[in-house]
Amino acid sequence: MRFAFPLLGAAYVLGAAWIRHGHPGLDATWFAAAKASEPVHIAAHLVLYGTCAAAVLARFGPGFVLPATLAVGGLQELAQVVGARPFGAPEAFDLGVDGLAATLVLLGAVAQRTRQTASSAPTGAASTSPFSSGPSSLSGSQR
Repeated sequence: MRFAFPLLGAAYVLGAAWIRHGHPGLDATWFAAAKASEPVHIAAHLVLYGTCAAAVLARFGPGFVLPATLAVGGLQELAQVVGARPFGAPEAFDLGVDGLAATLVLLGAVAQRTRQTASSAPTGAASTSPFSSGPSSLSGSQR
């Protein structure tokens, strides 16, 4: 798991460059139809960058998820447009989808931690925040 994020990132960037520039015959196959479908394109970005975000979360923690995922997404988008056209709205949209995937992974991690915190709290204990390690600071009279 230690090298999952760098390997995924490299695979995404090199794969995008190969698809775009290295294998022109690929456009004459079933892959061309899938690549041209916007729902397939969006679903692929969600799966690929959700996986990337999960690898970053597991290795580096939540503070690195969005920047690292968007950095890989930006490099991947640049690899696709270099020599073809300037970076534009389609690439910005893809980065937005990548950011959404990373955000969904973070929300899933918060939900999981909240469930774990709630299930491990003794009955009748003060409520806890998923972002803190102790009970809330409000006393019974302040609630």
